[in-house]
Amino acid sequence: MSKSNDAVLNRLQSIVEKMENDDGFDGIAELRSVFNEIKSEEPEVENYSFEKEKAMEVFGEAVDFRLCRIRQTDKEAYIKLEEENSSMPRAYELEGYGDSLWDDFNEEKAFNVVIRSKSTDSFMGYCGIKNTQKEELELAMTLFKKYQGKGYGPEALHLFMVKVKEITGISEFKALVDGENVHSQKMCEKIGGKPLGITEHLLHDQAYMEEYEQEHAHEVSDVMREVAAKFKVAPEKLLTHVLVYRFRV
Repeated sequence: MSKSNDAVLNRLQSIVEKMENDDGFDGIAELRSVFNEIKSEEPEVENYSFEKEKAMEVFGEAVDFRLCRIRQTDKEAYIKLEEENSSMPRAYELEGYGDSLWDDFNEEKAFNVVIRSKSTDSFMGYCGIKNTQKEELELAMTLFKKYQGKGYGPEALHLFMVKVKEITGISEFKALVDGENVHSQKMCEKIGGKPLGITEHLLHDQAYMEEYEQEHAHEVSDVMREVAAKFKVAPEKLLTHVLVYRFRV
């Protein structure tokens, strides 16, 4: 799923660098303001809150894993998971950054479930809805790398959508994916995700985005060109935008 495109990553890295060089700079607050911008991009509506489901020990079950409630003891594994899959690992060295992510993971408007191995009860990853009060429910999913490429991700995400539909009747979901994240793109397509287009992600300054695209056009990879052709957009747009997949279950 989407973590950050190149332009957004540059912004986040500049915050981290300032935190390392200026003891008086409240970088955690600045990073949180960035994440809050992401959360507030769309208006909210009154949707099902999943309060009962958040307390269920098991939300869904497959052959090799279960979708389970979050436990307080999951904190360390969750932070390690996000660090392993992060485009900005240096941020995890900063005091309070992991705590901030854990708070967001447990945020009231989010609905996340942990993917646990049936045989060992180990934390494999998670999937969920980033904000249950958005008109379009955006999916989130991350697995430890040792579990990736084995079919667990697509199976878990599809199971999650089916269970949500059973409870709420909602049958349409979306996922935002980085242009170079081929693994997530293949996973989305494997479970029926259809390319819907691209969207701005965090950045909304049109002049800045156009300037960034021109100055960094040489960084567009062959992979990004192939993806851009599939989504029918100019390749350099993937430097400042993310892909949108639509799911119907």
